[in-house]
Amino acid sequence: ETLNRGDEFKMLAVERDEVNALKAVVWCNTALCRLRQSLYDRAIDAATECLKLDKENTKALHRRSQAYEKQGQLEEALQDSAKLKKLGDGHLTAKESEEEEKRRERLWESLQKENREIDEVAKAQAPYWKMRERFNGLVDKYDLGDGQFFLLVARWLVMDECFDVTVERARKHWKMEKDEVEFAVKWVKIGMETQAHTPEIKSIVAAARQAKMRQEKEEERSRK
Repeated sequence: ETLNRGDEFKMLAVERDEVNALKAVVWCNTALCRLRQSLYDRAIDAATECLKLDKENTKALHRRSQAYEKQGQLEEALQDSAKLKKLGDGHLTAKESEEEEKRRERLWESLQKENREIDEVAKAQAPYWKMRERFNGLVDKYDLGDGQFFLLVARWLVMDECFDVTVERARKHWKMEKDEVEFAVKWVKIGMETQAHTPEIKSIVAAARQAKMRQEKEEERSRK
């Protein structure tokens, strides 16, 4: 804000250039201070302000790249370092330039590894999304969207303790095709297993177990 106070005054073009050059230096030095203080967001902001005034300021590019790396923003860090290389590494000494080249290689390798990990996660989740899409189709086909399907099937899975028995129950209840009801019950079973730690599933399981105990007691009394 202080740096911009002079903007309201009329200046010659040469004077404006001199002011902007001074502001760029101040922003660049601020970026260095913030970087040393581990205030990486502020370092990025200060370096960006400098580059608005001087887009080829190699010090600002270098400092912003370092701050991006500390923030885990590897792609942005590599982009700034690549620009720095294109400008000839500017202010860096021969030794610093060599170290920066090693950092570029490290950033590239880290970014490639990160992208591979993202690809692996996406591939691993692909079957899930296909299953979800198929289940959503069954929800529309058999009007299962009121939530009762999941609740009832989850309850039956706990009480029956047999997948095939639950499948047959669900088939009769919703009049579904056998292959479709098997898939739908499997989807519920997977959902229960993956969300077993949640309060909602714990509550469903607890209620189903209590219902099973009551049922067993009633059957025992009826036999007597």
